Order: sequence, then C-alpha cells, then structure tokens
Amino acid sequence: MSGEAAEAELLRYRIVAQRTGLAHPGDAAVTNYAYGRSVEEAVAKVRKELEKPGGVYGDQGLYRVVEVVEENLFSGVYQLEDARRRYLTAILDNALTTVRGREPANPDADQLSLLDDFFTRAVVFP
Repeated sequence: MSGEAAEAELLRYRIVAQRTGLAHPGDAAVTNYAYGRSVEEAVAKVRKELEKPGGVYGDQGLYRVVEVVEENLFSGVYQLEDARRRYLTAILDNALTTVRGREPANPDADQLSLLDDFFTRAVVFP
C-alpha cells in the first residue's frame, strides 16, 4: 500500500485538552490536530509527541483530553452552530441575571411582542 493510500484511510481529529491544575503556567486549553484510524490512535499520537518535558503539554498529567472531534466537511458548520448557541446562551443568561427580581407585575403584551421580535431578528437570525 502506498503512502498516499495509507494517508487517505486516516481520519483527522481535533483534540482539546484542559490544564489539570491552576498552578501550571500553561494555557487553560490546548487544541491539536492528529491523523489516525481511530480516536485512540490520534490521542496516543498527540500524547506521545506533546506529553514530555519541554513539550506543549509538559509533564504527563498536566493536561487531560476533554474533547475529540472527527474533522470532516461538515465539522466547520457544526462548530459555527455550537458557537452561535453558546453566544445566545451567554446573552440570555446575562439578561436573566440583569432583570431577575425587577420584572413588572403585568408586562405590556404589545411591547413584549415587539422586544421578542427585535431579539429574534437582531440576535437569533440576523
């Protein structure tokens, strides 16, 4: 089997690792990419390369893998959708925190409908 044919069988994975301790001065999260026939193979490649003194992950145990995603034609679309959902969740959480306890007893239905329409058009589906 040629090198190109073997490479075509490998899948590309995005591997995200988080720092295990706050005392470690490294990044809170690190993202790497690796090719492998399986998730386990891709993670093993990343760990072998980066979990050593002087490596990105440093000594073994400073980072733990928290997410592994197979990269394909549609993964970018899913990532954008996930980012949009997290953004909207942050907006709604902040709005709820801001108005909690200050809600009017009888909100004006027309004004509420207008605000809902504005939020949907401006933030949810711009």
